[in-house]
Amino acid sequence: MTQAYVDEFVMRLKNGLAHAVGDRNGGLSVGQAQRVAVARALLQDGALWVLDEPTASLDAHSEKLVIESLHAATQAKTCIQVSHRLDALANSDQVWLMADGKLVQQGQYHQLAHTGRWQRCWLQPIGEILMRELLPYLRLYKRHWFGLSLGIVLAFATLFAAIGLLTLSGWFIASAAVAGISGIATFNYMLPAAGVRGFSIGRTFGRWAERVVSHNATFKLLADLRVSFFRKLAPLVPDHRLNMRDGDLLNRMVADVDAMDHVYLRLISPMIVGVLGVLAVSLFLGWFDPTLGIALGLSLLVLLVSLPIVFYRLGKDQAEIN
Repeated sequence: MTQAYVDEFVMRLKNGLAHAVGDRNGGLSVGQAQRVAVARALLQDGALWVLDEPTASLDAHSEKLVIESLHAATQAKTCIQVSHRLDALANSDQVWLMADGKLVQQGQYHQLAHTGRWQRCWLQPIGEILMRELLPYLRLYKRHWFGLSLGIVLAFATLFAAIGLLTLSGWFIASAAVAGISGIATFNYMLPAAGVRGFSIGRTFGRWAERVVSHNATFKLLADLRVSFFRKLAPLVPDHRLNMRDGDLLNRMVADVDAMDHVYLRLISPMIVGVLGVLAVSLFLGWFDPTLGIALGLSLLVLLVSLPIVFYRLGKDQAEIN
């Protein structure tokens, strides 16, 4: 029970371990029923294991833990696992890749990860999401263009206030030090001090306003997205044309729709604000020295594009292990 993480919910049931489980899972969720099935398999401790999508209905955290338990339980035993998730096969001694009913590739997981059809299985979903799934849903952004655009404007204003605060504070401290060393008695510290306070208040207010406006617009967008999604999904369910289990369908609905929340907040808005910030700083410095402005602008743009790619590659191996 502990290995399959059934004890997390079974004691909350009215009859505990005596709870009756029927054809409709007896009040258990799909993920809970899946964990019960895993616990039964662990209890039998057979010499031959056949696993068909053993973690299909689990959340990411439970999936990781259950995979670890299954891997420990199947040591020195024969285990055949069928999965559409490539990362779930990382502990397998041999991996066979099937396509159109034919065996197209076989070998060890780490040997296949960067070759042939296996590599295309990793790369293809990215292109499909961008070209076939992500872009059509971006049309929903037009309905909330004002709130989303206002969020970007507020985010840029917050960035401007933060840069202004650091710049003015540095100048103020350096100028005050020079004035003290030089014995200048007429140094006006009131005006820059007021500017520091103004930028501080502006940064705090801008961050708060940007969060409120952006999240409000995003929640409205998600509401429209769910309505649009279910409107297209509902006609397909009675005919069973989706060829998917209920748990897989539920997980995909929740994960994919919730993932759209991050498209604006973590991709579109930061990238636009970052580009605008780089251009603003470059133009400001270019007003004093064009060469310095161009050099700094190009350097920041290169970092803006390259750093996400670098950190993605650095964290990719660890993510596959976890």
